[in-house]
Amino acid sequence: MKLRNALIAVVVILFVGAGVGFYFAYGWIASYSQEVGSTVAQSNASNSLGGSLTALQASLAKEQQIAQLAGGLYATSATWQTQVIKDVNTYAQASGITVTDFTLGSATAATPVPGATTGAPVSAGTTPTQTITISLGAPVSYTSLLKFMTYITYSIPKMQIMGVQLSRSAGSDDSVGITSLDIGVYVR
Repeated sequence: MKLRNALIAVVVILFVGAGVGFYFAYGWIASYSQEVGSTVAQSNASNSLGGSLTALQASLAKEQQIAQLAGGLYATSATWQTQVIKDVNTYAQASGITVTDFTLGSATAATPVPGATTGAPVSAGTTPTQTITISLGAPVSYTSLLKFMTYITYSIPKMQIMGVQLSRSAGSDDSVGITSLDIGVYVR
């Protein structure tokens, strides 16, 4: 009977020991689970931050492109003359018109032309404007003239038709005579 009581006592001690062991093991597993959970949360936050950083870098690159395009709206004061002459010749060639003469004007304050329609809006009254007067070979097809003026209006750097002196060409319904064409150039 003593052996039996001793064996029962050992079995009870083993059950109590196993219960205490399971209790501590459960506590350790729970704390390890919390640690793993916080590590996963930090990893997710890091991935989210990395994704946000990538999105911000892409947005910054896009904004830089927009800033470069916006900067291209204005000619620089150092190179505006050569740039405008080159552009006007290119537009004239594309529309089938011959430019015979360029006269560079002086700086004036930008003012809106009454009734003029421009391509990209430019803040009138705040940007200095250089002027250039061109003479075209006569006679000029009215359709070609409109095409040329459209190229000028929608150009980059920004130019605006300031005035046109034209007359009807004798003997042709589609041709006009151009004495001069005044172009305003927005210069920074």
